[in-house]
Amino acid sequence: MPISNIEQPEILPVDDGLRLRKFDDSFDFAFEWYQDPETVWLVDGVRRPYTRETLANMYHYLDRHGELYFIEALDGGVFRSIGDVCFWQKDMPIVIGDPRYRGRGIGRRVVAALVRRGRALGFHRLEVREIYEYNVPSRKCFESVGFRVLEKTEHGSHFYLDWKENPMESVVERFLRYVTFDTQSDEESDTCPSTEKQKALAAALVEEMHGMGIQDARMDENGYVYGTVPGDPKLPTIGLIAHMDTAPDASGANVKAKVVAYDGGDVCLNMEKGIFLREADYPSLKNHAGKHLIVTDGTTLLGADDKAGVAEIMTAAQQLLAMGGRHATLKIGFTPDEEIGRGADRFDVKGFGADFAYTADGGPVGEIEYENFNAAGAKVIVHGLNIHPGSAKGKMVNSQLIAMEFQSLLPVGQRPELTEGYEGFFHLLGMKGEVERSELSYIIRDHDMEKFEEKKAVMAAAADFINRKYGAGTLELSLKDSYYNMKKCIEPCMYVVERAKKAMAAAGMNPVEVPIRGGTDGARLSYEGLPCPNLCTGGENYHGRFEFIPTEDMEKCVRMLVEILTA
Repeated sequence: MPISNIEQPEILPVDDGLRLRKFDDSFDFAFEWYQDPETVWLVDGVRRPYTRETLANMYHYLDRHGELYFIEALDGGVFRSIGDVCFWQKDMPIVIGDPRYRGRGIGRRVVAALVRRGRALGFHRLEVREIYEYNVPSRKCFESVGFRVLEKTEHGSHFYLDWKENPMESVVERFLRYVTFDTQSDEESDTCPSTEKQKALAAALVEEMHGMGIQDARMDENGYVYGTVPGDPKLPTIGLIAHMDTAPDASGANVKAKVVAYDGGDVCLNMEKGIFLREADYPSLKNHAGKHLIVTDGTTLLGADDKAGVAEIMTAAQQLLAMGGRHATLKIGFTPDEEIGRGADRFDVKGFGADFAYTADGGPVGEIEYENFNAAGAKVIVHGLNIHPGSAKGKMVNSQLIAMEFQSLLPVGQRPELTEGYEGFFHLLGMKGEVERSELSYIIRDHDMEKFEEKKAVMAAAADFINRKYGAGTLELSLKDSYYNMKKCIEPCMYVVERAKKAMAAAGMNPVEVPIRGGTDGARLSYEGLPCPNLCTGGENYHGRFEFIPTEDMEKCVRMLVEILTA
């Protein structure tokens, strides 16, 4: 076999839209790739198109020395070949032959998958013999997953990746891989997880955990992921938790993430569509001048909420494994459906086995949160009566107008866009309707329990008013509490907060206690007997197209997590 005593898989998954297929002798379709002078220039430094004999000789040579694959992308429900790559400890040549698929980050995703395979096979080092100096896309591809220049060559550079030398480099690579999974949750679904696609990332995480040597790595029937990094039994057992789903507020499919060097000012996300991340709209952007920002193309969210937390926990776990047990035992938990308030619903607190835990699900570096909103969801259904508009007088009841009237009865100043700090709100999430039937969905939030109950009472009174005015049964209101403020659960054990603050300081952060204008799985878990404050992950502008996260801040967050386990 090309790699001694190792069986090459027929199919090697990369992510949910990309895979590698083992080379066979049927490669006529690839011939046109090597007729492009620019492609050949990047591969060989000449612009002479390949003959069929040249292509056959190249493929057979690579097949003898490594694992040769065709890169296949999902297109219209069918995988089609778009390039080739050879996995070999001493080299990793890769070509995206179909020009329509260049510039999409596919090369990076493929290389990252092969790096994972190398880790799983127990390799400690990978090399790329030579990348020509002018082949900037290829250089960036390998550098983005941690490869460094080993030495200069005649026409370029010899690159290598050694995990013993630089274990921190994998946090960005992990994150960029995780965001390629569409894990958007669905509040209209009654299943757990609410979307089956969340299990794709869950399964990939379990596979990765097995490859890293994390013990008890598993996914349960509800899509929850668990694992253990054993440590010193004399120390407390500490949990780190993050959620895998992304918010329904914006699309999480086909995320095109990229890393940009930020020198200040506005960031162009998508020149073709004229989409910019503007400093005037997001003033905190200027705080990150001199850093490298991970952004999207402005058409989807990024997914840093909370795949950044997942990547940081996994990277911290990798570093702990290298310490040989000189740390507290780590319990890892990854949850589905946090964004729709169900992340803790089926979390196995008893089986988790931690003395206390932290959710890695926060924002800018330095923030630690142990106060959150009390939260409820509300659904309003309004019933009307339709009739031909020409004869509607005194007969038609338009449910849409009644729904609008119901909304007008809620306090105007208590909306998310008009509140801050500890101020609560009513938030109209969605509405749809016709004359006969309309639906409104809300979330209700307040830090203060008394004010929280008052808000629910206001909504109930508005429903009663509508039913008195238009008749019983016109409007149906259902209210359901989601979670409560964890403050009263954390205050008796503030040592958990102090431990995190010391770890933040050690990682070069300035710890700041802030109230969460939202909620985390940790709120519910704290009420179930697992104290669980929330920690920063470094991201900003969550749930929207202008979400971003600095790579340098992700690395700080990894150091913070390691410090928590080793303090």
